Amino acid sequence: MFRDSLAFLIRKSFTNTFVDTGESYATLVAKLRSSQSFDVVLIDLNMPGMFGASTFEQLRAEFPRHCLVVVSGINDPEQIYAVIRSEANGYIPKTMSADGLMKALELILSGVSYFPMDLIARHTSTFSGKGETSFNGQVLTAKEMDVIELLVAGHTNKEIGRSLDIEEVTVKARLKQAFRKLGVRNRAQAVRVALENKLL
Repeated sequence: MFRDSLAFLIRKSFTNTFVDTGESYATLVAKLRSSQSFDVVLIDLNMPGMFGASTFEQLRAEFPRHCLVVVSGINDPEQIYAVIRSEANGYIPKTMSADGLMKALELILSGVSYFPMDLIARHTSTFSGKGETSFNGQVLTAKEMDVIELLVAGHTNKEIGRSLDIEEVTVKARLKQAFRKLGVRNRAQAVRVALENKLL
């Protein structure tokens, strides 16, 4: 069973880690409502009682401060978009290798959101350099849009810097300004706003 295999893999990869599991959405909600504190919550959209992204949206509304990550065998970009819009902290395909899955989890535990942007990128245009863009009375410069476009494509700050031939500290500075203008606090929210408002 995938759930048990994943729990075993996490225990093996992250020593001294407490791992709890549940077989249904009702069990998940009960555990989250308890006094237990979880660093990250992995959620299968197909677990009993779970009805896809719509149920996840309800879960996020009740638990806005939890790190909620979807682990799913459904690699539909539209569903990934829906989860991003619901402010998930990540979306990990079950088709990933064990090593890839653990690396994605490491990123999430370090505070970085993870989404399979390679899947999304197949349904979006290649990097084009959007130029200056207006959003909610704010003007994002061409340079800020460049880093946002590469961010949505799933690149790390280091990769963005390499693509644009700029230092990583410059990437961080441009992202900070872009986040402020978009009214977001993190990468996941920036991706959601960019996709929802068709800024790319």
